[in-house]
Amino acid sequence: MCRDDKYLAKERYYLLRMFSFHRALAIFLAAAGLCAFHVKASAQTYSEHQRDSIKAIQQHMADSINALAADPDFIKVSLLIVEPGNQVYSQYGHAALRLECPSNNMDFCFSFEMNLSFWQKIKFFFSSAKSGFITKPTETFIEDTKDELRGITAYYLNLTPKEEQALWMHCDKELLEGLHWDYDYLTKNCSSMCIYMVESALQGEHIEYHNLHPALTGTYTDLLNYITRKSPWAGLFWKLRMGSRGKDAGSLNDKLAPELLPGAWQNAELVDSAGNRRPMLAGSPVVILPNTGNQHEALISPTMALVLVLVVIVLIILCLIYKKKFRL
Repeated sequence: MCRDDKYLAKERYYLLRMFSFHRALAIFLAAAGLCAFHVKASAQTYSEHQRDSIKAIQQHMADSINALAADPDFIKVSLLIVEPGNQVYSQYGHAALRLECPSNNMDFCFSFEMNLSFWQKIKFFFSSAKSGFITKPTETFIEDTKDELRGITAYYLNLTPKEEQALWMHCDKELLEGLHWDYDYLTKNCSSMCIYMVESALQGEHIEYHNLHPALTGTYTDLLNYITRKSPWAGLFWKLRMGSRGKDAGSLNDKLAPELLPGAWQNAELVDSAGNRRPMLAGSPVVILPNTGNQHEALISPTMALVLVLVVIVLIILCLIYKKKFRL
């Protein structure tokens, strides 16, 4: 992450912080204004009309700030799902959060990614590679994905204005922290960290899931079998990498891979302490980049490859036996 990213993160963070600060400031000014009138009244008598006018201005300022912050369209939050690619690290697709503030011309994508330097790739096999959130202007994010011939679909979250502001502040705080997480593809991955950020922003609510996909109710191996059904070689790699952890049931948040997360959230609800409910997502999905079908299915599965290797070995043995008999 470059210095410009951190500067923009601080700028966005303080921009959002100003709404809660200004709300308190407006209340303070209203009270302070009355005190000032009381002190000055001994030297100068203000008319009732003047006091009412200034009080009305202070109230209008407070109302304007609260109205802007409470506008459902002040910030728009969407989950971006990128279709799978052909590289091992992109076989399951990708998830990111898009945050828009149209009134301030801000539109950024926050993506949880691993440091891809040489030594960090080595550390990946020991679950110690550094990772964290990075940010890109949405236009850049879309262009980069387009260059990889991968589609993008957006799912708009049904958060309250306060939750949307809290989410943006949490994202910028993570951005300022840099790559400080140890990447673990089972528990610290792009989709699980998107869920973590959204849950961190909820105001006295929790996500309640319904009608989950069967792949999410079993073990990690069950999940892997499903999401790698078109990429058996990637499945073999990750199974070897996973080892005995494949028998674990794990937590739901960790198993919501990019392919399965939209379906889970489409059937999920946000529930508050009083039992009030509303859908997790709002509106219909929006295709930002069309699905390209870029992911190619393997021509030969690992099982077929093993059979072919065994056949070749048998043929070699038979040839050696035949040559030996021929020489005799």
